[in-house]
Amino acid sequence: MNKIIKLAVLLFCFSGCVRDNDAIYYPVGNVDVERGGPALEAGKGDLIARSYNTEDYVLDTLAQYPGDPTLGKLTFMVSLRNRLTDQEVSGFNGVGQSKLTMSLGYKDGNYPAESQVPVYTSPDVTASYAIKLRLKGELTLTGDEWMIDYIYAQLAGLFQPYPPTSFPEVFMCKGGEQSYATFDSFRRTWTFDITYDRSNLSFSQLYFNLFVNLAGQKREDRVRLRIDKESYFEIYKEKESPLMG
Repeated sequence: MNKIIKLAVLLFCFSGCVRDNDAIYYPVGNVDVERGGPALEAGKGDLIARSYNTEDYVLDTLAQYPGDPTLGKLTFMVSLRNRLTDQEVSGFNGVGQSKLTMSLGYKDGNYPAESQVPVYTSPDVTASYAIKLRLKGELTLTGDEWMIDYIYAQLAGLFQPYPPTSFPEVFMCKGGEQSYATFDSFRRTWTFDITYDRSNLSFSQLYFNLFVNLAGQKREDRVRLRIDKESYFEIYKEKESPLMG
């Protein structure tokens, strides 16, 4: 009898996964990608855009699953922003409140168009750029009926909702417990501190997002993201090397 009950529960959960097309059987493992040249040498580039914080800030939001699933899987992305900038720069969208957007299929990436706004649009596609950034903070779930299935941060030249390891447009992608963050199961908190310092990057658009996948048996859960004041984002345009005589 116990075997029959266990089998029935398993089939019930499986049918819920198929029904909601939540891709629960496509797990994402640890990802650690860094592309570009070496760190930018002093004096080799001009700072064209920078955003930063003077205080920590918190994005406190409610993640909601549409409907009442047997076993739900919900993906959301956070368009990462810092609060301040040194100057107004055309094409730079890295300033303001970080915004959260929901999606039901992380492989489809069906986010609304207004959420797929690049952090920077280059006016000179022939230029070579360098990026320096730090993302420090923590992500916490307040309920106990949802769990974080995976979480990763990505810097890319195209909007990439899935963490590919072979696409040249992805300059940085960090995810999983080993390469991305430490997890405190008692506090239900992921603590992270990511740095990136690379030169010789070419792009027409640049995206910097945080993707989180939740799995659970409740329609909603409150999610709290804290961005520490040590976080910043910098874009440099590299200086052309003088021609050799």
